[in-house]
Amino acid sequence: MAGEANPKVRVNREILQEFTKQMFHKAGLTEKNAALAAQALVNADARGHESHGVTRLEVYLDRIREGGSSATAEPIIVSDSGASAVVDGQNALGLVVGYFGMSHAIELSKKFGIGAVACRNSGHFGPAAEYALMGSANGNNCITFSISNATKAMAPWGSISPILGNNPIAIAAPTGNQPFVLDMALSTVARGKIRLAAARGEEIPLGWGLDATGAPTTDAKAAIAGLITPLGGPKGSGLAIAFDIIAALLSGAATTPDLVPQSELDKAQNVGHFFMSLHIPHFVNIDEYMSRVDLMLSNIRNSTPAAGVTQIYAPGDLELASELRANKEGIALQIPTWESLKKKAAELKVELPPTL
Repeated sequence: MAGEANPKVRVNREILQEFTKQMFHKAGLTEKNAALAAQALVNADARGHESHGVTRLEVYLDRIREGGSSATAEPIIVSDSGASAVVDGQNALGLVVGYFGMSHAIELSKKFGIGAVACRNSGHFGPAAEYALMGSANGNNCITFSISNATKAMAPWGSISPILGNNPIAIAAPTGNQPFVLDMALSTVARGKIRLAAARGEEIPLGWGLDATGAPTTDAKAAIAGLITPLGGPKGSGLAIAFDIIAALLSGAATTPDLVPQSELDKAQNVGHFFMSLHIPHFVNIDEYMSRVDLMLSNIRNSTPAAGVTQIYAPGDLELASELRANKEGIALQIPTWESLKKKAAELKVELPPTL
């Protein structure tokens, strides 16, 4: 760590996942739900999305301790009609509700060709890609969509009223190789990246955030207190509204202006999610699909690079490269994240994992 511009510690991926599972289990989650919650966070770190990785473990645990989230709640299906369903998360962690909702959407799609599940009474569900990727695992052969609303952090285009969330979406599709996966929030960058910059005392690039007056800023703390910018200006703003309609109004969750911030540890958030699955064999021969999707992505990767570009990537390629590196070298954690894990491990009397 010494001498590095941005020092980090590295931890074996499997060991970090077991540690994170133990932390959730000590906080009251069942073995199964603790393992799922840990998997979501550690997978995010492995794929290079540290803003949604174990850096968030502290706030999840604090919400359980203070009563804002329930460690023991189990999501339930409250309405199941043909290819659609509504789930009440019963204030379980969003990490638990996410797996439950997408699992049911995949199950429905295998029966009907399409499955759509809306979830309410949930919390922040971490990395949207984690649930979308379920459709490409275990021979499910599904194209999957994962959408959530989020607490207010953006303004409608041209406004400074923070009444929109950066409402993420992930779309994943199986291929003959690694899955195609597009995972994005509707802000220029995820708010977690700005939080990480603030924790490290770093500036953010111009265009990531606005201060409270609506002026562009490179001050990460000012952007957190102010606004994050919508991706593509009015396009990201419009999609944020659309996803709030889908995630909140279909499920009965709170819309973004009424969502409780994750930082209010003793209050339920009532976040809404929407999961949709398309079972490919209901639409087209699976072998034909696989052949065509592989050719499509091969053409993208082999397309002619622009000036100054050395390689073309398809969505999901960089995450796979990061994951392979994490499997070999361990997961790199920021020092503030490591200190947070130390603190929570001491509180819950869980042995801190060794570093590499």
